[in-house]
Amino acid sequence: MILNILLALISILGLGENAVAQQSQTSLKDDTTTQYKEYYSTSKREKIYDFEYDGLYYEFADGDNVTLVREYTLYLDILAEMWIERIYQEAYDIELNKCYTGDIIVPDSVEYEGKRFKVAYLNPYALSFNKGLKSITFTSPFQIKETNDKYGTLFPILYNQDLISLSYPDGMSEIYGQVFSCRSLTDIRLPNELVYLRKSFRDIGVSEINLDKQGSSIPSKYTLCDFSFGQCENLTRAIMPQCDTLYLDSFNFWACTNMKQIIFRPCSTIEMIGMDVLVYPILDEPISMKVVSEAVTPPNIILTDAGVKVGFNTEYRKMAILYVPDEAMEAYREAYYWRDFGEIRPMSEYLKEENAAIDRPVCEAAEMEDPQISLRSDRGELHITASTPAEVTVWSLQGLPLWRGTVMNEAAVTLPAGVYIVTTPTSSRKYSLKFKHSLSMR
Repeated sequence: MILNILLALISILGLGENAVAQQSQTSLKDDTTTQYKEYYSTSKREKIYDFEYDGLYYEFADGDNVTLVREYTLYLDILAEMWIERIYQEAYDIELNKCYTGDIIVPDSVEYEGKRFKVAYLNPYALSFNKGLKSITFTSPFQIKETNDKYGTLFPILYNQDLISLSYPDGMSEIYGQVFSCRSLTDIRLPNELVYLRKSFRDIGVSEINLDKQGSSIPSKYTLCDFSFGQCENLTRAIMPQCDTLYLDSFNFWACTNMKQIIFRPCSTIEMIGMDVLVYPILDEPISMKVVSEAVTPPNIILTDAGVKVGFNTEYRKMAILYVPDEAMEAYREAYYWRDFGEIRPMSEYLKEENAAIDRPVCEAAEMEDPQISLRSDRGELHITASTPAEVTVWSLQGLPLWRGTVMNEAAVTLPAGVYIVTTPTSSRKYSLKFKHSLSMR
């Protein structure tokens, strides 16, 4: 009776059918949650591991391979009936669903009854719903194990709200369906060989992503698609990889409401499937941002219709500022797609703006841990010396590559006063440069 009166009042006040439907849906969610709690309190847990090694649980796979798994099955039996966010929270709060805590390192191989087994697979929900799990480090490449389990479609790293750090090993070229709803995750180490990233890293806590390979081999094609890095509310900057062809779809960065910059490293072709990658933090609101293209020759843009109007985003590009190499401004003003940006400005202006906030040193060159490379200052000039030829990159603190080259003997680089990051394929260090000086190469 009371509920009917309240619904009538809502209708009279003009809140409409949507509000009524939402109220009814909320009630259904609450009822389902009650049923869920009643179910898991009486449900029998099933052991799914074959053996334990050094605090981690494994299941025999094919040949001499094993799969990293949980200790027991999850309590998720009415998943399809419940609002997804609610069931994730319920599963996270159930103490019996917790399996791994602290910092875990997944080894390359394990031993059982005197025999070594390769850790080749990851169970589809092996590392999900773990309170207190702070970091995960994989030491060798792995695949997601196919399973007949009814929860096999879950992300293997799902709803770990305490997870801060995740490190992938080199040797993995593909990451698909891996990480979702880990909102404290701010530190991700991706493989150098990565060229295909799909449906991963949604709803996490990163503020910047850098997909560039920083001196390693340049791939012919790099794919980023299917809601990758979507719903990342803290994300402000994304650096695309250097490659020949960059393949993107329109839902990367979806609902990233604080996105401010996208930096395109040099590439010859950018293929965008559906709507322009610059468009949606949420479906009805455009992004207004800085876009940086490092290529001297404007990349060829291919906008492919995927059920939407291809030219839909011209107006949104007019709201963004494009920064390009100083000598290439006229070429970009005439090039398809690029000419539609509201403003096209020189890269030198962007670098000046980005480095304006750097006003104090952090550390000195002596702290760099690479015997092959040494750094020194000579009246404010940065000198890079290599004992053997080395690929070196100098970055701004904001993640923009400012200088890259193979140092054969010594290079002297001119930069504004500030703090920079100097990287090789095996090391990374901050370095303070206090005065501007001339540029020379030896």
